[in-house]
Amino acid sequence: MVIKSGLECGSGISGSEAMSNAMVRAAALVLMFSALLAPTAMAGFDEGLAAFRHGDFATAMAEWAPLADAGDARAQYNIGSLYKNGQGVAPDDAAALRWFERAAASGHPEAEFQIGVMHHQGRGVAQSDSQAVTWYRRAAGNGLAEAQYRLGVLHLKGEGAPRDGGDAERWLRRAAEQGHAGAQYNLGSMYAVGEFVGRSLAEAARWYRRAAEQNLAQAQFQLGMMRLQGLGVPRDLVEAETWLWFASEQRHPAAQFNLGLMYARGDGVARDYAQAHMWLSLALAGAAGGERDEITRGLNHLAGLMTPAQLAEGQRHAEAWRATHGG
Repeated sequence: MVIKSGLECGSGISGSEAMSNAMVRAAALVLMFSALLAPTAMAGFDEGLAAFRHGDFATAMAEWAPLADAGDARAQYNIGSLYKNGQGVAPDDAAALRWFERAAASGHPEAEFQIGVMHHQGRGVAQSDSQAVTWYRRAAGNGLAEAQYRLGVLHLKGEGAPRDGGDAERWLRRAAEQGHAGAQYNLGSMYAVGEFVGRSLAEAARWYRRAAEQNLAQAQFQLGMMRLQGLGVPRDLVEAETWLWFASEQRHPAAQFNLGLMYARGDGVARDYAQAHMWLSLALAGAAGGERDEITRGLNHLAGLMTPAQLAEGQRHAEAWRATHGG
C-alpha cells in the first residue's frame, strides 16, 4: 500500500472536538481557571468544578450561575457547555449559543471556537461555513490550537473560505507547533505530496513522527510505510514493524495488512505464517470497498502456503486478539 494524502482527524486540546472529513463530533466540556478573580468568586467557581467532577451537574450550574450573571466568562462558557451537552439540564442549543456568545464577548477563546462549531453544524443557528470560519479565526488568533487546525483544514478544502494554500499551511503549522496531532499529520501529508509546499519526504516523515508519537494511528501507518520503503528516511524494517504494530493495535486495516505481509515474507521479523494470517484476517474484518478484494487475495494466497495446523493457530491468534480488544 502506498502513502496517501488525506485529512485525518486529530485529537484536540481540552475542551474541543476532533474533526473528520464527514462531520464534527460532539464537544467535551472545558473548565477554565483564572487567578484574577476575587477569592469569593474563585471559591464559587471551584465548588462548581468539584461538583461537576462528581457528576453533580445541577450543583455545578447553581454555583456557576451567579458568577456567569456577574460577567465571569469562564462560568458563562461552562454553563453554555452544560446546555450543549445536556448535563444537568435538557439539551438546548439556543441557550448554549447565548452563553457562548456572552463568554466570547470577553474574548474567551474556547467560547469563540464553540460558536464556530455550532455555525459549522447548524446547531442553534443556521448552518454557515463562512460564519464558522469567522469564529474559528477569532479563536485561532487567540492561540487555540484546535481552532487553528480547523481553520487550516477549511482553507485546505476551500469550505467557508477561499482555498488558500498559504493560509492552510500557516494555520496548520501554528497548531502543529502547539502539539496538535491532526495538524501535524496534515502538514506531513502536504509535504508528502507537495500540496501548497515544496515536496519533501524527509519533512513529511518528521511531522508524521510527531503525530505518531501522540498515538495517531494514520500517522503511525504512514511512518511505518516510509520506514518499510525507505522513503524520506533510511529503510529500517525493525522500526517499520514497530510503527505498523502500533497502528494495527488501533485497528488500522492497512497497517494490519502490511504487518501481515511482513510476517508472511519474513521482512525484519521471523517468518510466521500464523501471525501473518492473524493480521490479514483482522485487516479484512475492518476493511471496506476495494481494499477487501486485495486483502482477500493475499489471505487466500497465504492460506495455500499453510498447513492445517498453522491455519488453526492463525485463527486462534485472531480470536484471542479480538477477545482482548473488545471484539
